Amino acid sequence: MVYAVLGPSGTFSEEAANSYWSSDVKLEVVESIQKIFTRLINNEISDALIPLENSQAGTIETSIVCLQKYPVSIQGDLYMPIKQHLMGLEKYDLDEIELLVTQSAVYAQCDDYINKNFPHVRTEVTTSTAKAVQIVKSESRKAAAIANEKAANLYGLQIIEKNIQNDNNITRFIHVSNQKPKLIDADKASMIFSLADYPGSLSKVLQIFAEYNLNLTKIESRPSPLCMDSFSFYIDIDIKDKLAELNDVIVKLEKCCQSVKFFGAYNSTVNGNSKDN
Repeated sequence: MVYAVLGPSGTFSEEAANSYWSSDVKLEVVESIQKIFTRLINNEISDALIPLENSQAGTIETSIVCLQKYPVSIQGDLYMPIKQHLMGLEKYDLDEIELLVTQSAVYAQCDDYINKNFPHVRTEVTTSTAKAVQIVKSESRKAAAIANEKAANLYGLQIIEKNIQNDNNITRFIHVSNQKPKLIDADKASMIFSLADYPGSLSKVLQIFAEYNLNLTKIESRPSPLCMDSFSFYIDIDIKDKLAELNDVIVKLEKCCQSVKFFGAYNSTVNGNSKDN
């Protein structure tokens, strides 16, 4: 089987995949999250690990959009502390740096450091940390990128300063697959449901979860692509020892929501270990 991650090589997604699966699986780096999903539904790959949210930068919008758009399931997730390093072709002094290249979510993860040290430095945003490193490597100006240590080693850059991320910087990656969703005993489950936009519509749905004593650990709304006057809600549910309750809730949701897309029940991992360990 071929697994995919966001590329180019040297991203945190690649590092997370090696922790989540193992370093001997066949990994294919793909240039965008959108293309990962396209390759999944075309059966060119069987599984992928993509970033869903970060404790500093919030939800990755593209990931949520693709989850709703494509027929995929979630088979697991991984919570990984993210350490960001400043790097360049040389070990410049901070006041020498003319250009900072980063990814938008990474900027949010390091904004305390950036605002303090580079208030007037030009910043360019790109699609991944590894891509930022590639840009810096070809720059004629004194440029710096923010990425992981593997990217520095892979592309021959020197680390100027380590661990520039904000405190409590954790990214959640999800294992998406073209397999059917599983309804099994597990840590959590995820779904997206759509509701008409009128007062009390969400309250009625949340009452169903309360009735079955199911805790929602994440809820996020966005305009529904199905209808102009409706909203979609992505949710994560704590379902440990509550499989029967989840099944009953899904039945009720299908009766009161415009649509329900169940991604499956799955277990969580932290740095390669079960969250229970």
